[in-house]
Amino acid sequence: MLQMRTKTIILALAALAVLAAGGCSWTKTKRGIKNTYNEMFDNKPTASPLYIEDDTPIIELNYEAADELVSDLKSDIPKTSRIYRRPFLNADDPGDKAPLGRVVADQVAAYLAQKDFPVVNGPPPAPAPAPEAKSAEEQAQAQAETQAGGQGEGKEDQGLFRPKDTALKKPMDAVLEGSYTVGENVIYVSATVTLIEDGTVVSGYQWTLPINRNTRELLPRLKDPGGLSPSVSTRLGD
Repeated sequence: MLQMRTKTIILALAALAVLAAGGCSWTKTKRGIKNTYNEMFDNKPTASPLYIEDDTPIIELNYEAADELVSDLKSDIPKTSRIYRRPFLNADDPGDKAPLGRVVADQVAAYLAQKDFPVVNGPPPAPAPAPEAKSAEEQAQAQAETQAGGQGEGKEDQGLFRPKDTALKKPMDAVLEGSYTVGENVIYVSATVTLIEDGTVVSGYQWTLPINRNTRELLPRLKDPGGLSPSVSTRLGD
């Protein structure tokens, strides 16, 4: 009983203090009383969102990934090499036409272009036909010419003009391609740069993108009326 009376007195004093500020409406006065009561009795609301959406712009994450690809490419292929860009595919459904794959590929390709790698949109050209096989006589003549040209050269001269720096190497055209998989809270992305000549992967990187309102716009399947399944239990006893 005494505690109840004490709270009543405190509330009355709080009301007088708020009114004393002058010019307050009754609505503002009630709000001020409630705030004062919560402060005095440490009765602040404790509820907070269970999940805070990551709104990091995906272009930042894709540029960071592209920078990792460039770090490998600098030492493996010359900057005169053309890189053909392909849209990234949904690993679970390669026929999916969602814009995400195109946007990610465009942003990664744009970063490569900023680093002076020639980027070409579209598939690489068809491979050139294999040269016709030489006859035994032609092969013997070519071998004789090679041996004659090599006479008089010292061992120290052999391979003198073999390029060791990537800036001196002939162009090594490649393909930028990748895939993505939609997880519960993130999107897993993988990208590679592969040489057209022999299929060697010269650079690769994997990263994640957040599932947020922006990536949902790029993935129409995530915009279904039912929404995403919650990542935590929403029923008691589960």
